[in-house]
Amino acid sequence: MRRTGIKIDLFSLLVAMPLLGCGDTLSSTSETSTTSISSTDELCAMTGPLTGTTDEPALSFEALNTNTTPSSPIDNGAFTIPAGAGLPSHRFEGRLELHDEQLSQIDNHFAEWWLPDGQESSTIPDFDYEFVQCGDTLLPIQRGRILTDNPHWDLLLQPGRVWSTPFDEGMSRASFPFALTMKAENCVQNGLMTFLYDDDSVSDVRWQITQETCHFHEFDMWGQSAATYH
Repeated sequence: MRRTGIKIDLFSLLVAMPLLGCGDTLSSTSETSTTSISSTDELCAMTGPLTGTTDEPALSFEALNTNTTPSSPIDNGAFTIPAGAGLPSHRFEGRLELHDEQLSQIDNHFAEWWLPDGQESSTIPDFDYEFVQCGDTLLPIQRGRILTDNPHWDLLLQPGRVWSTPFDEGMSRASFPFALTMKAENCVQNGLMTFLYDDDSVSDVRWQITQETCHFHEFDMWGQSAATYH
């Protein structure tokens, strides 16, 4: 079977993803009281039961800080927040810019691409977008379909998670889902990105696309891109 262990619902991978924005109001009910929280600071301070006792990540600190070209996609579990992860040690607020997107690796599962302009390969669009951190949630500033200059793909960004592990040499870790949507058709290719960050720098960004909505346009695409935190 194609892509055993990889083809799963990517948007459910980031466990217990909060859907609230930083300015939304959250009401929480317990056995003894009901508390309404409207302050952005209070809402963004709310986090899950993270303990910092996770196992060593599948994508290690060294892997994300080494200029490398991955030979294949890996299990999508490497992009998810692990049980026992610690609270993030830093606050991400700025632009994440990827470099060398054209070095994408691709495994096409059809003899030829199905596109009206005769496309034979692909890369992800140029990536330079703003994010803010709210508690342990990473929020893209721009939501919905993002029109790009790429000849084949537009982009969708979704909220992600941030956390820490004792194996990342003091840096925090982030992961978020993204998708490419075809300009010519309604096909969507779902993927994930992950990286390490501190107050003023980021590691390389590992990303991969392993799931699609159109049965006639199946492929895996992946890479590890140098990045800048603005």
